Amino acid sequence: MKLLRFDRYSLVFLILVVVVFPVTISIVYEWYFSKLSGLRFSPYIIVITLILASSLYLSVIKANMVFDGKNLRINHFVYSRSIKAMEVTEVNFYNELPENMVPKIRTNGIGIGRVCIGNFRLNELGKAFFVFSSAPVSVLKKDDETVIISTTKDLHEKILQWHDQRHDG
Repeated sequence: MKLLRFDRYSLVFLILVVVVFPVTISIVYEWYFSKLSGLRFSPYIIVITLILASSLYLSVIKANMVFDGKNLRINHFVYSRSIKAMEVTEVNFYNELPENMVPKIRTNGIGIGRVCIGNFRLNELGKAFFVFSSAPVSVLKKDDETVIISTTKDLHEKILQWHDQRHDG
């Protein structure tokens, strides 16, 4: 099941930071320092930057969740996590990300606009693993960390069924 959806804010942020700023800086640098009437390297830089931005975008949004027997597996290009039902002490669903679960420090993760993927630190709750792009969210609390996942109501129901089934059986 696909997890991440890019909102407009994050997409604009990605375009500005990964495409517009580097291309603008390279064009200005080449024009200012070479004093040539034409730009020699800028078209190549633009093409390379667009390819890099496209691959970054595709790698960031590619995340899914698999119910693998006793485990809930969150797969991402860079960050993945396997969670056992017995480790989960609490499962909650929120229409909006609660204020106390907003990431404060990125310890090992990706943050592009509102998208947070990887390991972050929260003020009150300690360590958290995020696969978040937009609300609603499912929050799985474990003894040592909190797992925050962008979901839908239907996907959250499947997580609850998995959790309850594994705790009962």
